[in-house]
Amino acid sequence: MSSLEISTLTTTEERLWHAFPTGALVDLRSGPDDGPDRATSWPRTRDIRAEVMAALLTGSGPDAGSGAGVKLAGEVSP
Repeated sequence: MSSLEISTLTTTEERLWHAFPTGALVDLRSGPDDGPDRATSWPRTRDIRAEVMAALLTGSGPDAGSGAGVKLAGEVSP
């Protein structure tokens, strides 16, 4: 897999990219009625490409701290 350039990330992907080293939560929910059953109405700006997730989880992303991890709220794969 080719490495990603940080300039190619969407705003949402960038949030996750920067949160990864510390394992900080990235919350994409927009309100209390924002469950997975409504995923088809979510804006595309909430999408995170599989290649971004793969880069983070395989060590191609930013340097990981001791608490590194992917923590998302409000994101599902259809």
